Amino acid sequence: MTGGPLALLQEAVDRTRALTQRRPPTGRTCDRVADDLGGIDTDDARRFEPFPLLRALPSRPTRSRPPSPRPAAVPRARAARQLRQGEAAKA
Repeated sequence: MTGGPLALLQEAVDRTRALTQRRPPTGRTCDRVADDLGGIDTDDARRFEPFPLLRALPSRPTRSRPPSPRPAAVPRARAARQLRQGEAAKA
C-alpha cells in the first residue's frame, strides 16, 4: 500500500485523469453506459473529482440516535393494556 485511503483515492483520480484527458468527448454519460462496461469511457469520467464532496462531509464521526417513539404510540399502548386488563377482570 502506498499510503492512506486519501492517497489511494488521489492515485485513482490521477490515473483516471491520465486515461481521459486527451480523449475527445464521446457524448456518453454514466447514466447511459452498460453496467458491464463501466464509466471510465464516459465524459463523466473526464470530470471525476471526488474531493469537494469529501470536504463537505463532517470531519468527525457522527453518532446516530435511535428514533424516539411516536408520541401517540405510548397512549395507544397504554389504552390497549388497560383494555386487556379490563377484559381479564371480566372473565
